[in-house]
Amino acid sequence: MRKRKNSRLGCDVELGGVGDTMKYGTILIVGGGLAYAMWKFNLFGGLKWLKDAFRDIRLAPETISIFEDNELNQRVSNIDKIINILKIKADNFGSEYGNLNSEWQKLRGATINALGKESYRKTFYESAKMSYFGSKSTKEKAILALDNFRTKALSALRQLQTKKGFKIKSDWSIVNGLSCFPFC
Repeated sequence: MRKRKNSRLGCDVELGGVGDTMKYGTILIVGGGLAYAMWKFNLFGGLKWLKDAFRDIRLAPETISIFEDNELNQRVSNIDKIINILKIKADNFGSEYGNLNSEWQKLRGATINALGKESYRKTFYESAKMSYFGSKSTKEKAILALDNFRTKALSALRQLQTKKGFKIKSDWSIVNGLSCFPFC
């Protein structure tokens, strides 16, 4: 005689898809009723905070794009100042820093073309997918290229500083000689 295995299933077996549908339907009905009550009776600010949150989510890509444009402009401006100091202080700029300047002009043109081109009007899903797979936007690539070039230009500027003996203030102005007034 074979013994039957007791599976301990009783009358409270879940109904599968029907139970899930009832559960999520109940959540939607109760959530919708609460949202309506909050809106109708101005509870917790009448959902103004939720409207503001959705507005911020909608404007986030544009804000990121403006921020990155400002970052690109700042980097271009700083490198322009470095190149101008090299032009002023170098004995023969064309022969000493001609290659550096031509590389800068190409990079500067590509960066200016990248400004405002990519609007970041993609969804958060697409942004997350780009980040996950490691791809970068045009502006992110331009920022990396500018950072690498700035390192190269600053190296050339520091070498010229030690050769010529001048200093640069924080506002990018050149100080030729430091005064020795208290000690002279």
